[in-house]
Amino acid sequence: MLYRPKVLLIADDLIECNSTALLAKAPKYITEKFEIVFKLKNEVDDINVENFDIVINSNDVFLPTKYQINVEFSKIPFGPSKRMDRNISPSIEYTKFEDLYVSWRHVDIILSNSAVNSVLFNACNGATAEQYQITGIPSNDFLFDEVVNKNNILETFGVVKDRDFKVIMYSYDYTTQNLNYKGMKGLNELFQAIFNFEKFEINELFNFLKKNKLFFFIDMTKNNIYISEYNKNMLLENNIFLLKENDLVKRHLYLSQILNAIDLLISDVNPSCLNYFLLNKPVLFNDNRLSHLEGGPIHPYQFWSPGSRFKLYTEMESMILAIFEKNDSFAAERKKIVDIVHHHQTAGSSERAWHIIDHFWECGNTSIEKLELSAEQNDIKIAITDRIGFLIENNSLEDAQNAIEAYKEHFEIDEEYITMQSFLYFKLGESKKALQILKEGRLKFPNNYDILFNLGYISQELGQKEMSKYYFDMARQNQTGTEI
Repeated sequence: MLYRPKVLLIADDLIECNSTALLAKAPKYITEKFEIVFKLKNEVDDINVENFDIVINSNDVFLPTKYQINVEFSKIPFGPSKRMDRNISPSIEYTKFEDLYVSWRHVDIILSNSAVNSVLFNACNGATAEQYQITGIPSNDFLFDEVVNKNNILETFGVVKDRDFKVIMYSYDYTTQNLNYKGMKGLNELFQAIFNFEKFEINELFNFLKKNKLFFFIDMTKNNIYISEYNKNMLLENNIFLLKENDLVKRHLYLSQILNAIDLLISDVNPSCLNYFLLNKPVLFNDNRLSHLEGGPIHPYQFWSPGSRFKLYTEMESMILAIFEKNDSFAAERKKIVDIVHHHQTAGSSERAWHIIDHFWECGNTSIEKLELSAEQNDIKIAITDRIGFLIENNSLEDAQNAIEAYKEHFEIDEEYITMQSFLYFKLGESKKALQILKEGRLKFPNNYDILFNLGYISQELGQKEMSKYYFDMARQNQTGTEI
């Protein structure tokens, strides 16, 4: 059986996460080349993460060690976030940010929508320019799928209605308090909570939807609220479907595929709206929930969320009718935001992301600069490495360790340092540590024969025959003829 480098995809959920999209949209050459393992973030503790070569996260779920390729995703921070959180106490600010820098130093690739996206995200986190790659965000690929469309969206969820219905979705980015929503009183309380209306009667919404042949999906995928079957049926009879995560999972669907099929999105102000703008469809904003924006870096928030806005239920009704009767009047403003936020405005983000990850695996970190030495310095370097080799071979391991550290001070971390350090740990009986040092070294110097050969040798000693053959083959491909 051929060895394939192992990729761990860590996902927040099964329906709209970037890691989920990378799994669903992985090109054939990627699935053939890599062994891809998909885990939800609450399952990570149950696996041996250190055995993976590449770890792809969804927004700070997990930060691996330096011998793995670590991939993260950027998003525009609408609310306060890390370094751009004004609520952080000055007394702990320095410590928190120092930890933040250390964490992000281990990130190799940050996938981003645009240069502006990268700058805003980096204001919160503190990475470096070389870490960002503008591929588009993988989950946006679902927006362009035609799996669900205007003609079959209701039938997809078992709803029998005339096809001339207009379909609306309300999506909100916060957790609703888990109250006991029973009977009509409970439904009033539920809708009053999710829209944050001061005054609301569910029967008014029922009558409005039926009169105007509108169907309303309520995105409940982020909330775990129990609704009785009686109330679910009552809502469905009145053109309302509470969309739960399991409704999508059991149909093998993703949330953005549903967004592709709707006529109007109603939303609070959150980063997901910026992605929906790619479809050039109208958005109606609920301005009742803005507290999450306070202290954040995005001002004024109205510029970043062009569309009609409401606070009262009656305003929501009139705005919906105005959008459908007079068409959308915010298309030009949305296009401005799209041009700022999205460098790529079509599908293909997942494939671009996989191309970057694959290239990094093959070519390593191309930003590393090799120290230039004079002929005299090179002769000294050879003499020192020969001396260290002699010490290791003769088991003078403490002297060898001191000499290796002195070598690093003069010649930095280069191929020879990595090879000598790994061999030292191998002689000390720490074969796994030696393997990790070599894996980290390969990411810096991917074509170095000694590193590749030693990866093959030590993985063979660890009983990993397929991995050993993989690295021995790579070493042979990079053999110059001078190695023995």
